[in-house]
Amino acid sequence: MISRHDIYYVMKRLRVYGCYKKEKLKTDISNACNYFMDWLIPLNNKIECTVTLKKNLVSHERVYGECCRNGKGSYTIWIDSDLDYNVLLGTIAHEFVHVKQFELGELRFFTKVNKWKGKNYSDDFNYDKLPWEIDANILSVALVNLYQRDISV
Repeated sequence: MISRHDIYYVMKRLRVYGCYKKEKLKTDISNACNYFMDWLIPLNNKIECTVTLKKNLVSHERVYGECCRNGKGSYTIWIDSDLDYNVLLGTIAHEFVHVKQFELGELRFFTKVNKWKGKNYSDDFNYDKLPWEIDANILSVALVNLYQRDISV
């Protein structure tokens, strides 16, 4: 008989890169990613996600992290490899909120316009006021707090 645990691993696939010779960090990141996916992504959604730690993301792109939807259920997340552990954790949570937003159809990116829950936003809209970023900022704080509480038990 197939258990819920077996279905989880068929439905959710995670790869973590950029932690060469840092096995504990890779394990910590994998655990956090799986925890955030459990909280955010419905069980029946098939998700394939690659998380890569990348040098100089902050200095070159001016972001801590970035989430890219490759196609239905397929995502790439880049996180700056020089972030402090707590900032790294918050950034991972933030980017997984974006995965949830894409998966549930709340957020859609187009060439010149983005859609959040059916409303259009232009590319030049103030980043701090974008509703999907506000949502990701709020949810990521709650997720990190839950994760840190649960791993300390």
